[in-house]
Amino acid sequence: MTLQSLSNLDGILTPIEVEISLLPGLPNIQVVGLPDAAIKESAIKVKAAIRSQGFEFPKARTVIINLRPSNIRKSSQGLELAMVLGILMQTNQIKFPCELHEKKCLIYGEINLHGEVFCPEDIRGFGEFENESSILVTGENSYVLGVDQYQIKTLAQIANGQVYKGQEFKFTTQRPNLSGTKFTKEQARLMSIVAAGEHPLLLVGPSGTGKSTFIHQIPSLLRPPSSVATKEIYKLWKGKIPPWRPVVSPHHSATMLAMVGGGVPPKIGEVSRAHGGTLLMDEFLEYRSEVFEALREPIETGKIVIARGSFEKVFPAKFLLLATSNLCKCGNYVPKRSNKCICTNRDKQLYFSRFNGPMLDRVSVIAFTDGWDKMGDIGLERILDNVNAAIKFSQKTRSQELPNHNVEFSDLKIDEKIGILETSSRRRLKLFKQVLRTIADLEGCKTPKSYHFEEASQLCLKSHQRITTQLALY
Repeated sequence: MTLQSLSNLDGILTPIEVEISLLPGLPNIQVVGLPDAAIKESAIKVKAAIRSQGFEFPKARTVIINLRPSNIRKSSQGLELAMVLGILMQTNQIKFPCELHEKKCLIYGEINLHGEVFCPEDIRGFGEFENESSILVTGENSYVLGVDQYQIKTLAQIANGQVYKGQEFKFTTQRPNLSGTKFTKEQARLMSIVAAGEHPLLLVGPSGTGKSTFIHQIPSLLRPPSSVATKEIYKLWKGKIPPWRPVVSPHHSATMLAMVGGGVPPKIGEVSRAHGGTLLMDEFLEYRSEVFEALREPIETGKIVIARGSFEKVFPAKFLLLATSNLCKCGNYVPKRSNKCICTNRDKQLYFSRFNGPMLDRVSVIAFTDGWDKMGDIGLERILDNVNAAIKFSQKTRSQELPNHNVEFSDLKIDEKIGILETSSRRRLKLFKQVLRTIADLEGCKTPKSYHFEEASQLCLKSHQRITTQLALY
């Protein structure tokens, strides 16, 4: 008798075979195939559960349970159900339910001494074993994606054919509260551009100008997550899915391993937890230089590859980066104004020169908050209306479901010999086209106008040039 089950191999649920054989001997259970201590102890529960449910344990027979492949150490919370069903089927006390295919079933459940079946906690959020033809048999309240699920409460239900299909898990999202905060016309425009196109943003300016408040409001304006993204988020968060798109805000003292992941076996980092959502990096220049270097790959490719010894793992990491930074260490410097800055010119230049060129080249929108000293009267509800209108326009005119930042606008023609475009990199030009397309979408224009070009140039090109070529001002 051979059944299919799952083993937790270095944090990944992997299919294994559970072979059952009866040999003459004492009524006992022997588990072979490199089981861990928990699996060996489960043999005692299996014997008690069989008798508690009114079944008979084989008399004058030793039950041999082999776990294949035999060269890998097994660790599992849910092998008990497969062991019990295998023994009962081998002794002809039950038959496999006719609606289930024995060879396609993954039997994974935890049992107690009374024969009640539970869904193991480690099954939530794991999807590495997914197969469209697989069927998962486990305890109640199991929400696993990618497989048909059948659930049982007790072992006796198998004998009576009372195996019922689990309810389909439905994702629900709830947009955060939009009331309270007001913004100026300039701030609302910038927020609309970033949220509609989901463009990475860097706000640079003195402390106290509302940079942190600004970036914390943007996630509530983003479009709802797609079904594919929601499933990926569900797996990465191990079943504890956030009510809206994830918002991850690591402290600036976080190490590179904490940000991108690592360990043996590899575990996810903050960039993967932010997948499908937003990564907020307040006090951007306070992060370590190796963090800047490590972020370049996931921002560019939307994934992170971690290799540790013989392990190699690819984690998704497609997120919206929102960052803020002061102009100096004390945070009081404002260019060309009298201020309370206590930093020397050398200190300011050293601090601001920490901007990583390749990393900075991956940020679409760079804005300075020097003039953000006025109170606004535009609420988030009004900004959300503009964002939704731009999204609907792109869907209607271009049948585009992805944000503009994830689309290559190679057919968008611009004169690359004009002014600042001559000194811009190809990556910068690509980001410029994406921002330009978003600005045109916000005003319902199929073809960008000249003033759209100027606004996109100010946000994407001139502000970038101001940082990279005029560090002497700071």
